[in-house]
Amino acid sequence: MCKLLSIALAFLMSITMANAQNVDNILKAKPFTASGSLTANTTWYGTNGIERNAPLSYGLYGRLNLSIYGINFPLYVSLRDHSFNYSRTFYRLKLNPSYKWIKLHIGDTRMNFNRYTLSGRTIRGAGIELTPSIFRIKAVYGKAKDQRAYRDTLQLGIIPIDTYTRRTAGLAFGLGKENNHLDLYAVRTWDEESSGETGTTPQDNLVVGSSLRLRLFRKLRLQANVALSALTHNTQSFGNNSLTSESIDQEIFNANLSTDVSYAGDFSASYRFRSVGLKAKISYIQAFYDPLSIAYINNDVLNYTLGTKFNLGRGTVLVNADVGIQENNLSGRKASTSHRVILNLLTQIKLSRALSASIRYANFQQEFQARLIQLDELYTYAVNTSNVLVNINYQLGDNDLPVTLRLSGGLQDFNTVASDEISGDSYRSYHTSITVRMPLQEGFTISSGLSYRNYYNGVLSRQNYGFSASARKRLVKKKLNAAWTTSFAYNDTGALRIGWTLRNALNFNYQLQEKQQLQLQLLRLDRKFATGSIHENRASINYSLRF
Repeated sequence: MCKLLSIALAFLMSITMANAQNVDNILKAKPFTASGSLTANTTWYGTNGIERNAPLSYGLYGRLNLSIYGINFPLYVSLRDHSFNYSRTFYRLKLNPSYKWIKLHIGDTRMNFNRYTLSGRTIRGAGIELTPSIFRIKAVYGKAKDQRAYRDTLQLGIIPIDTYTRRTAGLAFGLGKENNHLDLYAVRTWDEESSGETGTTPQDNLVVGSSLRLRLFRKLRLQANVALSALTHNTQSFGNNSLTSESIDQEIFNANLSTDVSYAGDFSASYRFRSVGLKAKISYIQAFYDPLSIAYINNDVLNYTLGTKFNLGRGTVLVNADVGIQENNLSGRKASTSHRVILNLLTQIKLSRALSASIRYANFQQEFQARLIQLDELYTYAVNTSNVLVNINYQLGDNDLPVTLRLSGGLQDFNTVASDEISGDSYRSYHTSITVRMPLQEGFTISSGLSYRNYYNGVLSRQNYGFSASARKRLVKKKLNAAWTTSFAYNDTGALRIGWTLRNALNFNYQLQEKQQLQLQLLRLDRKFATGSIHENRASINYSLRF
């Protein structure tokens, strides 16, 4: 498999170089152009009442696009070091030269096939994309980022785990254009056992799949994605099972008694008639379908969904909705089983020039998208499982200096996510707030508000409630933007007052020249607990240059 992909990649790169030497096009292009940006920052952090390991951090980030006779060479580089007592730095390097229908990927890159075969993984190596005429060709090979290894000092208290070197090789071939095409995929991800004894189990995974997209009669669109995955959980095991004894060549893929074979797929159809859009989709992901070449997927589920998108009253009401049925635990191996209605809904209403509202609801999500969520005045990584949000906006006064009143509220269900991508505690959060924004003159605005938030994890209930205020002013011929924000909140657990949090921040943004910017951020955080207090100070300077 590896040799075949290497030969294919070498052949495709030879095609790239041959076509890049088109003399007529080269002579018409400029000999050399360059554009990009450079950003440098440093942050000082000090505290008492709690120990921290990173008092000073700094970073350098660059984006550069070189064009040599019409051939583009984009380059992305980042370097940061969060602690003086940590010897390793975190870095990323990405190069994407392109010419017409040819594009190369060199360094740290993400090449996606479809959501079931290759998606969301960073690969350090090389890849290529070719789209001549109706042909669609992709190839990639390199070292895959192992999600089990963390070497970032922002993750305090986590000990780095040595793992096997993980490789990924992928090849895709298709025919057609964006709206009408058929693509075939093959991806292998494996751990190199020769990289040393680590205490973890080496794995091997082979995924094959396909994607189909058709556009018929200009209004009807059909789309399908399928994939089959063979995952060996331990290549050091032995024996063959009935699924892999003769169907998989051992020279292509290491199959043994620990190998699982599973599949996933979806089919959808959409139709648009004037201002109304209709769509239907069915997706099925078998139990234990979790290839090493995708970031995360919710498996052992079957979804049937119908959707629509339309507007009423010349844009007064906009509706985008998906509703369906979800069944999980089809294999009977999970601890719980659900058969539920799933719904994604977004409604925007404009009753008048001054009054508008929006309603958003979602209670299912297939993809893994962990985000920072505020929890008890701190932040943690979590994945939303359901979300309801209602916003009402009312505007007073004229358009030059309008006073805006905003009322918002809703609830959110989420699961915290540990460093190994396994879900932790489940929370339900209720929140509501009211905010008034008032411009006193051009370039000077003040705002204030009240907020309440409640968290419940099935055992304990936590509440945060308080007020916030801010002032923003443009100075020095509108080159300097200054902002001050403050907030105070009580923190309760059940009926017990456990403390409070006071936050003050100053932000300055100065436009040095047309393409240069300097930012200064100062933060003071005071937290009071039943057992003590914490005081934190942070200062950050950021310089950016565009050229």
